[in-house]
Amino acid sequence: MYSSRELNNMRLKELLKLEEDLVEAIRFRKTTEVKEVRAELAEVAKRKGFNLEDVFGKKIASGRGYKSTMQAKYRNPDDFTQTWTGRGRKPNWMAAKLSKGASIDQFRV
Repeated sequence: MYSSRELNNMRLKELLKLEEDLVEAIRFRKTTEVKEVRAELAEVAKRKGFNLEDVFGKKIASGRGYKSTMQAKYRNPDDFTQTWTGRGRKPNWMAAKLSKGASIDQFRV
């Protein structure tokens, strides 16, 4: 864990990298914990004689009912796990590269 003093002494580039790493860690943890909760709920439903589809419906039980997945249009060449659909706010990695003079077309998938 970083103290506020350590954070204040970091360069912007280091802070942006830390932010990217933190966002990715949060995304990973959220996905992992959702899977764990889904497994726990499935176990409770099974003990009661049901399955998740009986309780929540087919879309939600499969995990597909919350948001649609769009195809990625852009990919970070430095980290292929970072993608962007081109909708919504530009991710930090994209904004940083564009501010350094890169063209958005360079990152097209």
